[in-house]
Amino acid sequence: MSALDKLPPAQRDAAHAALRQVIGTAAIEAVTSVSGGATSAQLFRIDAGGENYLLRIEGMPSPLRNPFQYVSLRIAAEAGIAPQLHYVDEASHVAVMDFVQRQPLGRYPGGLPALAKALGELLARLQATPTFPAFVRYPDIVARLWAHVGRTGLFAPGVLDRCNAHLARIRAAYAWDEVNSVSSHNDSLPPTSCSTATGSG
Repeated sequence: MSALDKLPPAQRDAAHAALRQVIGTAAIEAVTSVSGGATSAQLFRIDAGGENYLLRIEGMPSPLRNPFQYVSLRIAAEAGIAPQLHYVDEASHVAVMDFVQRQPLGRYPGGLPALAKALGELLARLQATPTFPAFVRYPDIVARLWAHVGRTGLFAPGVLDRCNAHLARIRAAYAWDEVNSVSSHNDSLPPTSCSTATGSG
C-alpha cells in the first residue's frame, strides 16, 4: 500500500490531483514518507519520470499558521532561494516542489568560512525579495508562544512570574520598525534552535 493510500480521503484525492498536474502520465516509481524540520505537515518524496519531488500536505490549520505561507513560498522560489514550486492548492493545503537531498553542513566545500559566506549571500538575496506579507508582529508572536508555554501546566504557580515580567519589559522597550522590515525565515538557525516562520521581520 502506498503511503498516500493511508491518507484521509480528502487529502488523498488532493494529493493525487496535485501529482497528476505535475507529473502527468509518468509512472510513480516510489513514494517515501519524509520527516524532519519544525513542521506539522505531512511530507512525501515522490520519484517519478526520473525526477524527485516533495509533496507537502498541511493538516488542520492552527492559530499560529501563517495564512500567507504560499505567497511567501512563491516569492522565495521565484528568487531561487527555495526549491522550485510546481503546484499549490491553497484550498486543500497541498504543494509540490523539487525534492532537495539533505546534506551535512560539515561537508560544505571550503568548510565553515565558506558556509558562513554562502549563508550571508543567501540571506541578502532573501532580504532583497518583495517583502513577505505580514502575519503577526514578531514581539506579539513571541508573547503568544510564551503564553502557550504558561498554559501547559508544566510549571508550578509563580515559577514563571519573573520571566513574564522580563518579557513584558522587553516588549515595552522593543523598537519594531514596520516600514523597514524585510523578508526572513528562521530556518537558517541551527537545528537545536526553534525554527518558526515569522513572515517579515
